[in-house]
Amino acid sequence: MNQYEIVVKGIKEGTHSFSFCIKDSFFKEMCNSEIKHANISAKVSLEKKHNALQLFIKIRGKVNRLLCDVCAEEMSIEIENNTQILIKESYMELDDTDEILYIKPTDHIVSIKQILFELIVLSIPQKKQHKIDEKGKKKCNIEMIQLIEKYSSPKEGRFDERWSTLKNLTNNINIK
Repeated sequence: MNQYEIVVKGIKEGTHSFSFCIKDSFFKEMCNSEIKHANISAKVSLEKKHNALQLFIKIRGKVNRLLCDVCAEEMSIEIENNTQILIKESYMELDDTDEILYIKPTDHIVSIKQILFELIVLSIPQKKQHKIDEKGKKKCNIEMIQLIEKYSSPKEGRFDERWSTLKNLTNNINIK
C-alpha cells in the first residue's frame, strides 16, 4: 500500500484518523511543482455513517525555499488549510470535483496524494513576499530592492532621439 492511500472497503462505522508527514520526497514525484522543500503535517479523518464516506483533511506546516516575488531571495511560508470531501461510489467514469471524489464500488483504497498536493499549492499566497516586520518594513533583501529601484526609475532628461523620427511619421500621415 502507498503511503498516501486509505483503505475504504470493510471499515466500520465511525471516525478513523490518519496522519501523514509531507517532506521533500513527496514533491519530487509531482511534475513541474514549484514546491521542492517542505515540512507539512496532514491530519485526515475518514468518517463512515451508514453507506456515506467523508474525508476531513487538515494541513499545517512550512513550505521552504520559495523565491520572494519582490526581491528573489529564498524564503519560507507558513501554510494552513483544510477541506472536506465526500466519497461516492459509481460504476460510471465521473470526474472528481472539489467536494466529491468518485470511486468504483470495487475499489478498496483511496489515494489522497493529489488532493494533498492541490491543498498545499492552494495554500500558498498568489504573491509570495517576505513578511512585514514590527516596524512596518518588508524583510526583503535591501541590496536587491535598491537595484530594482535604481533600474526601474526613469532617467530624467534622457531621451532617445531615434524615437523622434518615428514620432514625425505619425504627424505626416494624411488620413482620408
